[in-house]
Amino acid sequence: MRNKLCELAGVEKEKVLEANMLFATLDTTTRLVTLPSGKDALFSDTVGFIRKLPHDLIEAFKSTLEEVVYSDLILHVVDASNKNAVAQIETVNGVLREIGAEDKKVILVLNKIDMADEDGLSILRSKYDNTIEVSALKNINLDILLEMVEKEIYKNFISASLLIPYSEGKVISYLHENNCVEKEDYREDGIYVEIKTTPDIFGRVREYEIQ
Repeated sequence: MRNKLCELAGVEKEKVLEANMLFATLDTTTRLVTLPSGKDALFSDTVGFIRKLPHDLIEAFKSTLEEVVYSDLILHVVDASNKNAVAQIETVNGVLREIGAEDKKVILVLNKIDMADEDGLSILRSKYDNTIEVSALKNINLDILLEMVEKEIYKNFISASLLIPYSEGKVISYLHENNCVEKEDYREDGIYVEIKTTPDIFGRVREYEIQ
């Protein structure tokens, strides 16, 4: 799934190993993906889970799982064609609780809908909210998935106009480093910028806001 998203919208096209085997990849890999509006997001691919994952394995995968804990959004990808899909979803939900990530915003991505039967999909639709049905192989609804991702991770962003004195160049640098400048204009009384950013970053530059 992540490989296909990177193929469609990724800045980096390098793929990671894909195989129908347990723990085909253990190391977390991160790729930059361009969202529909042109903004970028980092997509990290973590290890998959099995039912009743032993605690010692969870400990061994802590560095990988930390990517989930500190993420803004979780894409929980499930094989919708698998008859045990519900049990697999609950297994992952259990691991998320185990690592303290149960309160994270989640989009349940029902993959392989081109191979899934309608009865199985109906069960998943009725049981879970905030889902999207896709096929990475057939390129079905991946564009809609990216739109959902953008909507979720940017919905709490704040838009503001700032006027920053020329003597405060470090503030401009800070905003550019955090990739939140939408427009920039050099005026007689300072640098006018329009930003769209997170509440924490806005809080650090709020004093320069103009109405």
